[in-house]
Amino acid sequence: MKTLVVATAAAALSVTAAHAETTTLKFGFTSPPTSFVHVYGSEPWSKEVEAASDGTLKIQMFFNNVLGTVFNIYDRTVNGVVDISFGTIGTVQGVFPRSTVSGIPFLVENPYDASLALHRLYERGVTAMEFQNVKVLSLFTFSSSSLHTTKEIKTAEDMKGLKLGAASKTVADAYALLGAVPITMAPAETYPSLQRGVIAGCNMSWPAVLSFKLDEVTKHHLDVQFGLAGAYFFMNKDAYAKLPDVAKKAIDRYSGEPLTKRLGGGGIEEDKKVKAKLAADPTRTIGPLASAEKERWRKLFEPIVEEWVKTTPDGATVLAAYREELAKIEKEPR
Repeated sequence: MKTLVVATAAAALSVTAAHAETTTLKFGFTSPPTSFVHVYGSEPWSKEVEAASDGTLKIQMFFNNVLGTVFNIYDRTVNGVVDISFGTIGTVQGVFPRSTVSGIPFLVENPYDASLALHRLYERGVTAMEFQNVKVLSLFTFSSSSLHTTKEIKTAEDMKGLKLGAASKTVADAYALLGAVPITMAPAETYPSLQRGVIAGCNMSWPAVLSFKLDEVTKHHLDVQFGLAGAYFFMNKDAYAKLPDVAKKAIDRYSGEPLTKRLGGGGIEEDKKVKAKLAADPTRTIGPLASAEKERWRKLFEPIVEEWVKTTPDGATVLAAYREELAKIEKEPR
């Protein structure tokens, strides 16, 4: 009997010790720690997951492209170089065509609605086939995009002949429909291009204005929706599968819609802060398009929507589902 008791106690201690072992997950973050995506998303999420994991998890952040860039962080997640990653949907060519729906102009005006609708398309199975190689923690969008220029823009006529930096085909097409001249460039290239007079403006999210110091080289800010770029938090499937149940439950509890809502809400708050800071400068102009002009631009951009539907697998179905989710979200309590 004594031998049995001792053996049972030893087995119990062994199990407890196994559960007490801590797994460190490497989180490859493609932006600095000051990014609103970290401040509102990955930072509080990591703390909550660690606390709920009963000591089985530690999440180690690697910022500023240390473990990968937006162009390769997805592949490194799939291949297990990183366990968790933050990246952008549009920079992974050919993998997430349906999930670029949030980038269509004038569909939605704030990142909370856009993020939640995008994530729900995945949960409904509308876009789930695009994410079979990873565990999705959250799909969301960056904050609202706007036009930042050296010349004040009020109408489509003011855009005629202007050279503008474009980071995506959709934005470039929108510029062209307005009579502007799109010049393809990465976000980091916009500041020197504006400084040298190569371009007269660009489309960027509000937080990016300060991140890339565009406030130093532009004075006019037009709040117009060229589309909200999609982003993600992914996890390597094998890394997740190897975790103990308590760790998996901690990750699942704080991921999905709770994380997506947090990121979308963070985008709204960040937009408010940046707009307030820019508006405090009396030498600047900042504001939306007039209602009639906004409707005019919307109609001008219809070919972009038609092209997206035509060239995207299940394009019509995805767009209809996205609009349906947006309509539901508008009626939900915040």
